[in-house]
Amino acid sequence: MRRWWVDIFPILDILPRCFAKWKRISTKFHKYESQLNLRNLNAVWAQKRWNWAKLYKDSPFSQGTLDLEVE
Repeated sequence: MRRWWVDIFPILDILPRCFAKWKRISTKFHKYESQLNLRNLNAVWAQKRWNWAKLYKDSPFSQGTLDLEVE
């Protein structure tokens, strides 16, 4: 389901932030979701059990990636 006009009319995405309420709201959503995911990721890394997140963190493929990219 489309919630914002910008989903239907992508040209609206070029509007400045002061005229685009969805940009402010989406920034808040993104910040909240990123913090939640990082908190969960750190909790997983603190566990003693094996998990996929630890495997990836210790692999050579993860070198140079940010924690936000792992989530």
